[in-house]
Amino acid sequence: MNGKLTRLGSEPLTAAMTVIEIRPHSWGWKVFEAPGVEPVFPEKRQAINYAENRASFRSGEIHILDSDS
Repeated sequence: MNGKLTRLGSEPLTAAMTVIEIRPHSWGWKVFEAPGVEPVFPEKRQAINYAENRASFRSGEIHILDSDS
């Protein structure tokens, strides 16, 4: 399969993919999923666990932006 969904008699549909970002925040780690859905966790591992649980319901990626950059 080439990553596209096809219905009979119609144009190919592109499957939606969610991108969840984890970024450093002054109080810990912010998980950005969508505007207004931006919880902050004190520990990086907590943020990763949250993002993994949210991503398990759909196809997508988790991007972790480190504070080292």
